[in-house]
Amino acid sequence: MRHWKRFWALWLLVGPAGAQPVTDTIRTYTLDPVVITLEQEQEASFSSVWRVSLAELAVEDAVSLSETAALLPGVSVQTNSRGETLFYPRGSGERQVAVFLDGALLTVPWDYRYDLDLVPVAALGGVTLIPGNASVLYGTNAAAGVLSLRSRLLAHPGRLTELSMWGGAPASVQASAVHLAHTGRLAYTVGLGYAYRRGLPLPDADLPYSQPDPDLRTNTDRRLFHLLSRVQTGQAGRRIGVTLFHLQGAQGVAPESHLNPLVSSVRYWRYPLQQHTLAILSGERTTRFGVLEGAFWVGLFRQHIDQYRDVRYETREAREEDEDWTVGGRLVGRRSVGDGEVRLALNWVGSRHGQRDFEYDEAGRPDAVHPPTLYYQQHLLSVGGELVQPLGVGLEGSAGFSYDAMLTPETGDKPPRDPMSAWSLGVGLRRSWPKGVEGFLAASRKVRFPTMRELFGEALGRFLVNPGLRPETIWMAEAGLRFSTGQGYAEVVGYVNRTFDTIDQRTVIVDGERKRQRINLEGSRVYGMEVRGGWAFLRSWTLEGHVAGLRSRAFLPGPDRPLVEKPEWLATLTLRRLPGLGLAPLVQLHYRGRAWALDEANRLQELPDALLLHVRLAYRLPLASGQVEGFVRINNVTDTAVWPQLGLPGPGRELRLGVQLWV
Repeated sequence: MRHWKRFWALWLLVGPAGAQPVTDTIRTYTLDPVVITLEQEQEASFSSVWRVSLAELAVEDAVSLSETAALLPGVSVQTNSRGETLFYPRGSGERQVAVFLDGALLTVPWDYRYDLDLVPVAALGGVTLIPGNASVLYGTNAAAGVLSLRSRLLAHPGRLTELSMWGGAPASVQASAVHLAHTGRLAYTVGLGYAYRRGLPLPDADLPYSQPDPDLRTNTDRRLFHLLSRVQTGQAGRRIGVTLFHLQGAQGVAPESHLNPLVSSVRYWRYPLQQHTLAILSGERTTRFGVLEGAFWVGLFRQHIDQYRDVRYETREAREEDEDWTVGGRLVGRRSVGDGEVRLALNWVGSRHGQRDFEYDEAGRPDAVHPPTLYYQQHLLSVGGELVQPLGVGLEGSAGFSYDAMLTPETGDKPPRDPMSAWSLGVGLRRSWPKGVEGFLAASRKVRFPTMRELFGEALGRFLVNPGLRPETIWMAEAGLRFSTGQGYAEVVGYVNRTFDTIDQRTVIVDGERKRQRINLEGSRVYGMEVRGGWAFLRSWTLEGHVAGLRSRAFLPGPDRPLVEKPEWLATLTLRRLPGLGLAPLVQLHYRGRAWALDEANRLQELPDALLLHVRLAYRLPLASGQVEGFVRINNVTDTAVWPQLGLPGPGRELRLGVQLWV
């Protein structure tokens, strides 16, 4: 009972609320963005859907998407020992969430993880997360949900230019420029940005190893340049658009500071090159057979990983050079049948991963013989269909089925692997009542194939491969109620997830050297509840928040245990005055509670709870043809250490001073 008492105590902190404010509180003189992302909003409404609006993104003053994770209920975010920052909704595992940009898969198939520190916020029009029962039309490997990002576009004729710059302490800077225009039949957006930091601020934390600097977290510097643009023409029912996304950066990876490097293997890694270019062609066309939507894309992802001998980062001992070409397409057809609708989808992603691994001698000199490039190729295929049918008395149902497959025609220097295939299904019910009340019930079966990196990757000698891995299978069910009025909204959701053949890791000794190996375990079970709400009051103030609690169990050969690094409690509360002329304060509270981690001896260690306070104060003035705003923001006011995992704390206190201009 103590867990549910804690849940209700947190809900009292967040506060029940009536309804979502009618106006998206981004600057009211700007126009609403057009959404062309194949997001399947109709299908999504049969399950939980969490959205971050343009207004919420604007006041986060975020460089990248990872800094906005706390705005999504039940989502934990952490930066792993590889330096990748990932979302974990509802205690999900790695590689179980598919990330889309304007209808195209942003995730790189080789590892099926995408570092959300690399996704810029400036030119995004909003973020949608379906944290569980996503439609089968999204294709393979969306086992625990879909994260959909969309570019900004103006919906009506006009022009807008946004300029933003801030400087932070410790040393960091960010600058971005976004220009949007709509000329009647043509709409376009161009966004550019640059971000630099000397390192993440070190919180009030005890780090016994690999932390010589008392102020900045070791090896957490970063440089990042990005471009995100979209051009679109046509009207509803007949339109086409092109998106171009490009980023280039370099960054360090914080070492695991709970490990003694004289005893344990510590990652002293740097990424001297991270580069991703993605071109997307998407649109829709109404034909006599129904509505046809499609997205087709081609992408190139390149990165170099340098492994150093010690915390001085002077002597290199290994390098990995990766290059990934990806081509993909999604085609969705919709046709009315009676008072219902039939939807059919075809998804295909083909990718080829090239990799070279270099070894260096004790002086840091590379071997005289250049290593060959190993190539790995895979194809992910999915064919699915869905029926949405009204059932009377405000009730509507959906049922979907898909057949998924994975083929690996090239496997580098590893033995060939037979194709894998699986089936997925999803069913849902939705009931609407008068006065803004809606309920839903959804269940699904989803599969996540092992990635090529899990099957064949050795991570600079740290992993022992296991080509016999089996796919993960997840059964999910959820039920929820939504309420909305003219001044607020509220939603409560309960869910249960059961995963079979979970892909995990074990430690093995090979020739006296400790290595990791991926294996299939029996699985896990997660159940929980999420509550969120918002209330608009005094004309220009809002109070919004959410709280999520979950219980998890990993079924192991020995005693069962909680899933590691999955917090049982997450909560956020935000009080702000809507942007407008004059003063606009904002106060945010983020709570993370009760999580566990495994140490090097596979012993369970409890991670400390954390309560973070962020504050922002802005003042906006009119200009002849626009507005200008100055702001100050302090993240983690109390310099609290957040421990998503052992030895890798989150950032400490940070000050940001900036200015924004809209003309």
